[in-house]
Amino acid sequence: MTLKTKRLIIGALGAVFMISLLLVQQMEIVRKRQEAGTGHHVAAVPVSSKSCVDCHRNTSPGIIDHWTGSTHAAKGVGCVECHKAEKPDVDAFEHYGATIATIVTPRDCGRCHIEETKEFAASHHAKAGNILASLDNRLAETVEGSREPFNPHSPTPGMMVDKVNGMSSVNVGCRQCHGSKVALEATDGSLITLDELKPDNQGRPTIADAVAKIKRAPNGQPALHSSSWPNTGSN
Repeated sequence: MTLKTKRLIIGALGAVFMISLLLVQQMEIVRKRQEAGTGHHVAAVPVSSKSCVDCHRNTSPGIIDHWTGSTHAAKGVGCVECHKAEKPDVDAFEHYGATIATIVTPRDCGRCHIEETKEFAASHHAKAGNILASLDNRLAETVEGSREPFNPHSPTPGMMVDKVNGMSSVNVGCRQCHGSKVALEATDGSLITLDELKPDNQGRPTIADAVAKIKRAPNGQPALHSSSWPNTGSN
């Protein structure tokens, strides 16, 4: 094999390698756009969700932009299809003629994704939430800070702060990845989770007293407790 032939082979391999890198980069860009909801395809808005899209495009455009770039949008799966609820559901409320729930749960996804739901329910991931009741979790939250408001050892100069939220590091740290039990806010400010509601095998609450204590907006929307759902603020 001559030197010229070797150079040609090396050049060809280098070109193939560079083309492969460019293709992989392009695939990654497409994947990131899909995850961010900025993919380029035509969104098919179903009739049932047209009013939702028209309204939220003005009030919360980020939500609509994220949906527009999703596979759901491309296949005509809109807001109502995922957020629809039944009146006995603890998080259900009437919203411009539709009974919906703010949070879409795995049970909701399972209405369409039947096989995927069965596979997930049998996986280790489905049981990962059990760590919330474990000693490991309590230790992690304690290490991150006191589990109740406390006086800081070194108050910030110039600020009249004599008490801080001991769970703040947990709320903005651990729980951002590991999650928490989603809690509704009670009228007295306490948390109402599935532990208080004790849902049956259909996900319906069985403790009427707990349901009666849920704080609700004038339109009936239940308030999510900000400690378990921090992105919602106090709503």
